[in-house]
Amino acid sequence: IRSAVSARAPVEFLEQLLAKGAQLDVTGSEGETLLHLAVQNGDLESVAWLLDHGLHPDVQNANGNSALLLAVTRAAGSSEDTRQAIVERLVES
Repeated sequence: IRSAVSARAPVEFLEQLLAKGAQLDVTGSEGETLLHLAVQNGDLESVAWLLDHGLHPDVQNANGNSALLLAVTRAAGSSEDTRQAIVERLVES
């Protein structure tokens, strides 16, 4: 599922992986969660889906960065509107 989130796969595909037993609470070598990856990719749809499936926006990676901090500072490849929408969605959670 990590590769799918990194590749900005549609949430329908993420849903299929989840139905087949994929775990959402995985972290990478730097402590980054799937939510961190979706935020870094500027993928609002995946961010919302992951939050709806229980991932917490306040979890910090090995550098002490939460998904919200990443959204504010470096949501890559996203417009200002998308970044703002991601920040709002994270704050709401």
